Amino acid sequence: MLKITPYASSSKGNLYLLQNESTNILLECGVNEKEIRKYLRGSGLTILDLNACIVSHVHNDHSLSIDYISDYIPVYSTYENKLKHSQTNDVKPRTIFKIGTIKILAIPVEHGKTENLAFVFMDKESCIFWGTDFSLMQQNVSNFKFNAIYIECNYDDYELQATLDSGEDNYLKHVRQCSTHMSKENCKEHLRKMDLSNCKEIVLLHPSAFLISKEKTKQEFEQEFKIKTYFAKEK
Repeated sequence: MLKITPYASSSKGNLYLLQNESTNILLECGVNEKEIRKYLRGSGLTILDLNACIVSHVHNDHSLSIDYISDYIPVYSTYENKLKHSQTNDVKPRTIFKIGTIKILAIPVEHGKTENLAFVFMDKESCIFWGTDFSLMQQNVSNFKFNAIYIECNYDDYELQATLDSGEDNYLKHVRQCSTHMSKENCKEHLRKMDLSNCKEIVLLHPSAFLISKEKTKQEFEQEFKIKTYFAKEK
């Protein structure tokens, strides 16, 4: 059975662990080497226990430690990341590849001008959707029966408008990022197009520190989808 352990999920850094009984995959490596070792140690692992690392895109809060990681295990990412880190294996969008006992479908998603990928992870017992830092996914994934969904939910349109109306300079840099990230309502729209009949949990990723109310959002999602909803652990 597949499971994901979120270690960090914010613009300060992103790191997750995907596992089943025989395969360990690091998702993202957007924190420093010391933190990666600390988080893995908390799960009873070292970097040598990992089969591979998958990095969604080139931005530093997702790819900071690629050079360190690739000294020990294969790293799979976008062609854009391969141009920056030659030792990286580039993943073709809309292709399926396999790491250990986990099959992986790479899905292109929109994140401004940056090449970015979401993923469907599958083994014999389960299926998980995982995607972060994107504003739109055009590929239809309704043929998958997801057991869990990990998806970007960065900001609330109402909170965004209130911040714009306030004109506070401290928050405006966060507002500028919103066009390349997924709003709460947009996240709901994506979920409505998915098969949630087997889904046991929805985990919301990469929330803005200023532009979304977590408790209100969780309540809204649970009321609409009747599925337990969490925000992933923030760094």
